[in-house]
Amino acid sequence: MTTPRATIPLLVALLALAGGTAFAQADGPRAGRGGGGERWAQLDRNNDGTIDRSEAEAHPKLLEHFERIDRDGDGRLSRQEVREARQLTQSRREARQSQSRAMQARFRWLDVDSDGTLTLAEIGEAAPKLSERFGAIDGNRDGRIGREEIRGYIKAQRDARRAAQA
Repeated sequence: MTTPRATIPLLVALLALAGGTAFAQADGPRAGRGGGGERWAQLDRNNDGTIDRSEAEAHPKLLEHFERIDRDGDGRLSRQEVREARQLTQSRREARQSQSRAMQARFRWLDVDSDGTLTLAEIGEAAPKLSERFGAIDGNRDGRIGREEIRGYIKAQRDARRAAQA
C-alpha cells in the first residue's frame, strides 16, 4: 500500500497522542536491546524486539496505521521505524509551529491600523500572493480578512489537496 508522505506525520501524531511516544524511548528495562519503554515491552509479547500485526492488535491506533509505519514492509515494526516516524512527525510539527509564528508576525506587520483585520490597501504590494487570493479568503465579502478567514482558507486548501491525493 502506498501512502503520500504528507499523511505519515499525521498518523504518527495520532499515535503519539494515544501514548505511542513511549515506543521509541531510549530508556527503560529493555534499553540494552536498541531502545525500550514499558509500552513497547507490553506490546512485544514474544520479546523479539519488534511488534508484529497480532501484537499491534492490543493498540488499536497502532494497528490502524501499521502499514504506514512499517516502512520496509516486513510485517513487523522495529523500534527504528517507530523512532524515525516519530522524529519526522516532531520535525514537521516544529516546522508548522515556526511557520505559524512567522505568519502571525507577518499579519501583525501588514495590519497597519492594528484592528485585527487586513484590507487590500494594507496588504498592498507587500504580499502579492495574499492580494491575489484576497477575494477567495474574504468569506463574508466585507472587504477585510481576519485570522479566522485565513485559517479557514488554508484548511480548505489543505483538505482539497488531501482529497486529491486520496
